[in-house]
Amino acid sequence: YYEDLLDMMQYVPESSLRVFKLFVLEGLSHKEIAQELGISEGTSKWHLNNARSKYRSVIEHQLRNHVG
Repeated sequence: YYEDLLDMMQYVPESSLRVFKLFVLEGLSHKEIAQELGISEGTSKWHLNNARSKYRSVIEHQLRNHVG
């Protein structure tokens, strides 16, 4: 499943994916991400939520196609 999740990254916009990777994979806080990327903490939070939403949609779509 790990490789499937990595393949799904292509469906997440690049800016949201960068925030997602920094937050989830590298463990940075929104404050640290904001400083590193030159964005506000609110923008960092928005991008994280956007990435999660895109992933959720892709996963649900994959499950519907494979189960139903």
